[in-house]
Amino acid sequence: STNGKSKVLITGGWIGTLALMMSAWELPVSVTNVDLDGRALRIADTLNYDFDYKSLMMDMYAVNYGEYDVIINTSSEHIGDIPAWRKLIPPG
Repeated sequence: STNGKSKVLITGGWIGTLALMMSAWELPVSVTNVDLDGRALRIADTLNYDFDYKSLMMDMYAVNYGEYDVIINTSSEHIGDIPAWRKLIPPG
């Protein structure tokens, strides 16, 4: 955690609506949204302008998952080999 906030990673978070809901609920989180769609991330940045939020345009297979307290995969239907992806997630 950072400053008492849980570090949340959303993979395939698209335009950032899940992060926006976390902001609206005033959850004590710092959110990173990873997506391959740069246009969607620009919208996400606009929606989450006043929240502890950042976008990363990158492949979910390249993420260092050990940096995060909570991992939310909103695009598992796009993963061809879920067991291989799950091996990237640290235990716990």
